[in-house]
Amino acid sequence: MDGEESVYGRVDEYGVQYSPTYMRGVVRYLKTMKPEKVKVISLDAKLNPIDSIEAALKVNDWGENIFSVVDRDYPYPVIKLVVTFPLGENEKMEFSQYVRLKESNIEAELSLPKALMSGRIETLMLEEDSTFERAEAQAVLDMRSAFNTDMDDVMSNNMTVYEYHGNTERLNGLLLYIYCRHEISDSVFYSTFNEFYKDFAKAGNVSDSLMAKSADAYLSTFMVLNDEAENIQFMSFSRDSVLGICHCDYDFFKRAYGISLALSSETFMSESEEYCKLDNEYSSYNGRTFVYDKALGFWRLQTSLEDVIGVCLFRKDSVTVNDGIRYHCEKYSGIWKEEPEE
Repeated sequence: MDGEESVYGRVDEYGVQYSPTYMRGVVRYLKTMKPEKVKVISLDAKLNPIDSIEAALKVNDWGENIFSVVDRDYPYPVIKLVVTFPLGENEKMEFSQYVRLKESNIEAELSLPKALMSGRIETLMLEEDSTFERAEAQAVLDMRSAFNTDMDDVMSNNMTVYEYHGNTERLNGLLLYIYCRHEISDSVFYSTFNEFYKDFAKAGNVSDSLMAKSADAYLSTFMVLNDEAENIQFMSFSRDSVLGICHCDYDFFKRAYGISLALSSETFMSESEEYCKLDNEYSSYNGRTFVYDKALGFWRLQTSLEDVIGVCLFRKDSVTVNDGIRYHCEKYSGIWKEEPEE
């Protein structure tokens, strides 16, 4: 509204009335991330802000964070939504994304993938004169290419981990959080997100060094251990374990490192162990070796000790001495243990 003029309806280039409109949506970030506010920003055709309003935010009966804005006029059919989360005691994390208004606007979804690709959409619209629809479609294709994955992973809101044989799992919608190193801390997560955002916005891809850094962080959370049922596991332990991120997403390492830890029928039928050396100049694990222990049926990273004295295989009993220290790989343990001097 402007002065005494009333806006009875604005239509887009397709003849669809998009404004004034009531808006409602849901914040689809991690369940451990609690939004503080959602801001709705009106834009002009150059994506410059005109004005903004804070949406009403509440938790519904299903535990979802939903937001809504009363009937409001929007001069341009593309708007920006910004969700804010706490970062420590005094700082904030802000994630923004563009939304194309339609005749009905009650199904808006705020998500990390859409926030990450918002910069790419902006670049395509402002520098290549793309429509929002073309820019959004291209940004999704660029995301799939940059992260070498399919749309179900890169754009998924499914925060459930799928576990499979061979100690492996599929991260689904959690994948992008691992790329952004959420398992480390909020500050690392937010700074890594911004690194990916800048890379992707500019050219529609991400650097190999940043991919390797993300994989290093994920791999650093894994360890070999005997679980409560006396089973050998190669498991991740981090603050994201509560989300079900415990086992390996081997496809993630293939995408990030360029390493193939295949779990093929040939691997299962093999009579011996297999080894795969990591060759990635950007990784702090460059030169380290993954081993497929036939008796266990899964790949794992050799420990630093194993890199020196050899692998402790599950069905072998081995003893070795290194630098005057005696180590024992007890059968069915899978872990070297230092033995006291006799």
